[in-house]
Order: sequence, then structure tokens, then C-alpha cells
Amino acid sequence: MRGFRAELERAMRRAGFKLSEEQIRMFALYRDELKKWNRRVNLTSITDDRGIIHKHFIDSLLPLKLGLIEPGAKLADVGTGAGFPGLPMKICEPSIETTLIDSSHKKTAFLKYLTVMMGLSGVRVVWGRAEELAERPGFEGAFDVVTTRYVADLSDSVGYCLKLLRPGGIFIAFKGEDAEREVEEASELIAELGGEVEAVLRPEMPPGLDTGRRLVLIRRRGEG
Repeated sequence: MRGFRAELERAMRRAGFKLSEEQIRMFALYRDELKKWNRRVNLTSITDDRGIIHKHFIDSLLPLKLGLIEPGAKLADVGTGAGFPGLPMKICEPSIETTLIDSSHKKTAFLKYLTVMMGLSGVRVVWGRAEELAERPGFEGAFDVVTTRYVADLSDSVGYCLKLLRPGGIFIAFKGEDAEREVEEASELIAELGGEVEAVLRPEMPPGLDTGRRLVLIRRRGEG
């Protein structure tokens, strides 16, 4: 725990985050349970402490670092898997009303267990396909922010992600170095579906923390 804590605090501080004791406890519990459950549920291929901190925890916090999410926002994390990016953002900004969505029963079981162990309030875990949930009352047009990190190309995900948003809401897609290509290929579809690409951001990170991450920001047209 001591080595993990030191690396967590050091890396978070370099990324611009100062953690409370309670947040450190939650991230340590996250690490412990992720490793434990990963032995029987395929949650992640990244299992070393440094990788978990850098490539999962800090990577998930980029929208907060860039000021893209307001306190108290209603956020849906689609295809959340092991909870990334939605759960680390919830830990660091508890006011976010967070909905974690995944179509795997095993992954949602992990997240339900983990959030209870953490003692988090204002977070719900939903099993289901986002394409279907986006058509249901209580989900359609219900969120200020939708995030995706593990989901396929924008052409496949933008439709239901925009549908989950209220008018004026923002879809934040975590992408790699091919982000611009995906945006170009999906640009006509995005416009047809009522979206508008605002930016493709590459967050500036200190040496050793830069993973080449891009964030694609797509606004649902209309006033909230």
C-alpha cells in the first residue's frame, strides 16, 4: 500500500490533482478490487500499479483537468467496463450524478460491489445496451454529459450517445491518435443526428503521463 500510495499521490499531483485521505482510500480499494476480480472476470489487461494509476485513473480524469464537466452534472458513462472513466471522475468530483452503463453482467456486478464498498452515493450501475436504454424514459435526453472510452468508432456510437444527452449536452469520446480520422469519417452522420463537433483536444500532460490521448467533444444541438 505504501508504494502504491506514494506513486498515486505523486502522479496525481503532477497531473494537477490533490487527493484527500478519503479519495486515496477509494483509489486504493479500487486498485485492490480490480486486481482481485480480474482473476475471474476480464476487466483489464493492465494490472501493474503504475499502469493502473497512469493509464486508468489519471487518464479517466482528463475531462475534469480540462474543466469540461460542471459540478453537479448528470453524467452517463457508456460501455464503462471496469468503471473508466466515470468512476475515477466521481471519486474526484463527488457532486457529479454518475450512471455507469455496461452490457456485461459480470462487469456491472463488479461495479455494484465496488461502489457499495467505497460508500459512494449519487452513482448507479445499469446493466444494458446503450442503444436500447437511449430509447427509454429516464435515459433519453436525461444527461448533461456522456462519456465513452472503450466503445468502437464514432460512427457506431454517436447516435445513441447523442440521444442520451439533453439538448446542449456534450459527448466526450476518449480516443487515440486516429481521432481526427474518426471525426472526418463520421462528420456527416454527426450533423444528421443533431450533433456538432466542437473540438478534438490533446491534453498537455507532464512527461511520463502523456499517453497520446485525444478527447473528441460533440455537442448536441439545441438549448438545454
